[in-house]
Amino acid sequence: MKTSFKHLTLGLILSSTMILSACNKATSVTEVKDIDVTTDVKTTLVSDPILKNMDITVTTIKGDVKLVGVVDSQSQIDHAIDVTNSIAGVHTIHNELVIKK
Repeated sequence: MKTSFKHLTLGLILSSTMILSACNKATSVTEVKDIDVTTDVKTTLVSDPILKNMDITVTTIKGDVKLVGVVDSQSQIDHAIDVTNSIAGVHTIHNELVIKK
């Protein structure tokens, strides 16, 4: 009886581990790569009529996007943040945009 219980317990542990591993792999497949996020944000900012003439640098690390550059107004900063926030894979935005003096 004791041996059967040990085998059953071991089997349940192994099954649980395999299921959790499969779930983790499925999740990581759907993650968006940082380079793709950066490219999507840059493309969207450059094609946006309000921001297309602004020189905004975009870097992404683990879904955290940093925007650096000089714009003409606070409304452009707000718009850049809204546009960036709409991109798949963006988790956090670090705004380092400043208004031209």
